Amino acid sequence: MRNNINFLVIISVVVVLCSCSKRNSNKIIDNQVTIINQFKSKSVLRSRGHNIIILNTIKSNKKNAYYFQIDKSKLVFLSETIEYTPEQFLTKQKQDSLQYQRKLADSLSLMLKTMDNLEIRDIESDLSDIGINLKIYLKGSKGVLLYISDVSAIKGEFWSSYINSYEKLNENWFYSKSGR
Repeated sequence: MRNNINFLVIISVVVVLCSCSKRNSNKIIDNQVTIINQFKSKSVLRSRGHNIIILNTIKSNKKNAYYFQIDKSKLVFLSETIEYTPEQFLTKQKQDSLQYQRKLADSLSLMLKTMDNLEIRDIESDLSDIGINLKIYLKGSKGVLLYISDVSAIKGEFWSSYINSYEKLNENWFYSKSGR
């Protein structure tokens, strides 16, 4: 009898965890227009435990990387690695100016707010050249979502089988609990 109760408790926990992951996925899919527009050609990665955030912008296979540290809930610009002329909203300021750094921090803050509201830990657009527009890591190891605007545009056998290992949620969205 006791084993049956333990088994039922375990099954209940698994069902609740799975449904929470699906709910997060649905919340993101419901806000897909905002996410796609806000994160097109951008990646936001949070370090594990070091309060460092990296904002990458991607253009024609070139990447600009901006490094920030969170200090007392404020974003502090640390450094950058530039491979192409920075985004248009930044080009009017000199790259070493405080105004330039503030605009970067403000832009990143808006992205982080969206991510936190949707329980997103990291978001990547680095795989766009092979057809995966966004790879979204959910907070709390609740899985990974892929957004693919055109599945027929996926390049390569490896990436096709990679996507097929995910659960298809709709025509453009795929989910994996393991997030490999």
